[in-house]
Amino acid sequence: MMPNKSLTAADGAVFHALIEEMADGKWRTSGVVRLDKKSEVLEQTSGVEMFPTEKEARAWVDRAGAARGFKSCKLQVRRQPSQRA
Repeated sequence: MMPNKSLTAADGAVFHALIEEMADGKWRTSGVVRLDKKSEVLEQTSGVEMFPTEKEARAWVDRAGAARGFKSCKLQVRRQPSQRA
C-alpha cells in the first residue's frame, strides 16, 4: 500500500469516530481510520472539528466516513455530566 494513499473501507479499514460535548456546550468531533495488518497497524486521522450541536457533529461523522466509503463507523459519544442537582 502506498504511504500517501487514504485508507478506505475497500482496504478493509475501520472508521472510528468520537463526538465529545465540551464544557461550553459545543461538540468536538474526531475520526481515525485504522487498518490492522499482520505486521503493522496503519492509522490516519480524519481531523478535528467543532460544531454548535450534536446533530451537526453526527452529520460530519457521516460525511467523513462516506468520503472513504464507510457505511458505518465505531462511534463513541461523550456527554458532559448533568449539571442538575
